[in-house]
Amino acid sequence: MKIFKSNKFLLPALSFAVFAVLYFSNLSVYLINFSYDAFTNLRSTEKKNDRVIIIGVDDASLQKYDKTRTGVLSKTLYSRLLDQMSFYSPAALAFDVIFELRGEGTDESDLLSAVSRYKREIIFSSYFKTEFDFSKPVDIYVEPLRAPDAPPNLTYGCVNIFRGVSGDHDGVKRRYRPVIAGGTQQADRSIGATVSVQINSLPAAVMSALYSMKRSDDQERIDFFEKDSTQPHSSVALDNSIAFINYFGTHNNFHIIPIADLLEADEAQKALYRRLIKDRTVIVGSVSPVHRDFQDVPALSFNLFKRQKQEYGVIILANIIDSLLKGASIRRPPPLQEFAGGFLITLAAALVFSLVSPIAGLAAFIALAVALLFVCFIAFVSYGLLLNCFLALASIFTMYAAVSLYKYYSISRESRILMSVLNKYVSPEVAKFITMLEVEQSNSGIKKVITVMFADIRGFTAMSENMDPKEISQLLNEYFNKMTAIIFKNKGTIDKFIGDAIMVLFGAPIDIEDAPLAAVRTALEMTRELKQMSLKWSDKTDQTLEIGIGINTGEAFIGNLGTDRHKEYSALGDTVNTAARLESHAKKGQILISESVLKCVADKIKYGALEPITLRGKSKQQEVFEVTGLKED
Repeated sequence: MKIFKSNKFLLPALSFAVFAVLYFSNLSVYLINFSYDAFTNLRSTEKKNDRVIIIGVDDASLQKYDKTRTGVLSKTLYSRLLDQMSFYSPAALAFDVIFELRGEGTDESDLLSAVSRYKREIIFSSYFKTEFDFSKPVDIYVEPLRAPDAPPNLTYGCVNIFRGVSGDHDGVKRRYRPVIAGGTQQADRSIGATVSVQINSLPAAVMSALYSMKRSDDQERIDFFEKDSTQPHSSVALDNSIAFINYFGTHNNFHIIPIADLLEADEAQKALYRRLIKDRTVIVGSVSPVHRDFQDVPALSFNLFKRQKQEYGVIILANIIDSLLKGASIRRPPPLQEFAGGFLITLAAALVFSLVSPIAGLAAFIALAVALLFVCFIAFVSYGLLLNCFLALASIFTMYAAVSLYKYYSISRESRILMSVLNKYVSPEVAKFITMLEVEQSNSGIKKVITVMFADIRGFTAMSENMDPKEISQLLNEYFNKMTAIIFKNKGTIDKFIGDAIMVLFGAPIDIEDAPLAAVRTALEMTRELKQMSLKWSDKTDQTLEIGIGINTGEAFIGNLGTDRHKEYSALGDTVNTAARLESHAKKGQILISESVLKCVADKIKYGALEPITLRGKSKQQEVFEVTGLKED
C-alpha cells in the first residue's frame, strides 16, 4: 500500500495502538480466561491419579452414620478414622471438614486425643475450640500456623482460597491464593501496635508438612524444598499473590474411598487400601450433594450461552495439591515480555496483510491462527506457560480488518479517479473493463489481434499560425469532443492524443464484433463530421479542415505499460507501426487501409486499390486501399 510505503511508522504505530487498547481493556481478562478454559479442557488426562487419594464423605456414609440427618458426622467418627490412618500411613493427611461446634466434651476430647496419637502432621481446615493468638507476627514461611493448646502436629490450612481473587468475575474457579494474607491484627490496643497475619491455604499447608516453604526474593513464586536441598522440588508461580489452578481432572480421575468403606473394611480390604494410601497425600472431604460444596470449574463452550460445569470443593483442592506435588504450576510470561511478544506478532501479521490481497490475507490469518493456537497449546501442556493467544488473534484480526478496509477504500478511491479519467477517452463500458484489467493485469500484458486507427488533421500547423491561441483551443476541443463521441459510439478505445492526432484501438481491451468494420465506419463518420465543422469554422479560417486516416489489423501486444509511478493502457508492435505509416501517407480526406483490413471488410465497403507503397521500416512494398464509403450507404 502506498500510504504504508510513504509512512514507515504508520503500520507499527497502528499495530501498537490496537494491541495496547486490547491488552489494557477488560477484554484481555476475558480472553486469558477463555484461553485457560480451552486449553484445560482440550488436553488429555491420565486415567487415574495415584498421588492424591480422597476419603469421601458420600451419601452412603451419611446414610450409615448420620442418624440425626443433619449432614454432619460426629467427631468420634473422625477419631476412629485418625486411629486407622496410622495403619495406612499416608505421607500427609488433610481434612476439608468443618467440625460442628455442637457436641463438646468427650466428643471433642476424643478427636484431640486421636490427633495426638497420630505420629505425622495433620492439617485441619477448621478449628472448634481455640482461637489463634495473633499477638506475635505470623510467618508461615518459618512455622506453620498452629492453634494454642492444640496438639503440636496439628496445623491449619485455610480453604477459603478464592476470596479476593480478581479475574474470575464469572464465578469459575481458575485462580486461588496459595497464601491468604489476612492483613493486620491489633496486638496491643493501648499502643495501637499491629502485626502481620499470613495463613496457609490447605494445599500450601499440605506442602508445608512435606517440604519447607520459601517465597522467592522477587515475590513472584513460592518454592518448596526437600530437606537439605538447595533446588526446589516444585514451585508455584504468583501474580499479585494469586496462582492459576492446574486442573488434572474431574472426580473420575481421582481414587475416592467412601469413609464408611474405610472404617468398616475387613483385613483384605485394609491391605488393599494400605497399598493405595501408603506414602500418598490424603484429603478427607465431602463428595455428597447434601453439603452443597459445589464450585464452577472451567468448561469449554464456543456458544454465547454459559455452559456450567461443577466439581466438589475437595476435588479442586486435590487438583491443586496434585499440581504442587508434581511441580506443574501454571505461569504467565512477565507483563513486559507478554506485551512485546503480542505487539511484534501483531505487527508482523499486519505487514503481511499490507503486502497481499484481502483474500490472501484471510488465508494468512487462518494459517497464523492455527499455528499460534498449536504453539500456545503445546506451551500450556508441556511447560505450563499460559499465553493469551486469543488476545493476539483478536489484535491480528483487527489489523487484518483495518488493512483490508483501507485497501478497499483506497482501491475504490483510485477506481473512481481512474474512471473519471478514462471516461474522457473511452466509453463507460470500456472504462469499467480497463479498471478491472488494472487489478488483474497490472504488471502483465497479452497479445491479441486488434485493429488500430490513426487520424491526423492535415495542414493544422499552417492553419493555426493565422489564429489566436484561444481560437485554436476552442477548435481543438470541439474537434476532439466530436471525434471522441463518434469513437465511443463505435466501441473504440482512445489510446492517446498526439498533438492534433488520435490513436484508436478496436478490439482492445474488450473484444467487439467485426472490429475492422467498426474502425472503417468510425473513419467515415469522422470525415463527414469534420466537413460540418469546417463549415462552422469557415469565418475563422480560409482553410478547410480535413484529416488523413490509416487503419491496420493484426496482432499487437496490449496492456498497462509504464513505470510504477505512471502507466498507460496502450498497444505495441508492427501492427501499430503500420497503421501509423498508412496515416502518414494519407492525403487530405483519405482513409487508407491495409490488405489485412480489406480481407475482413471487402464485401461491406466501397474501396479502390492504390499503387503499392514502401512503408518506413518495411523491405517489401505494401498493398494499400482507399475507402470511399460503405455499401449499405
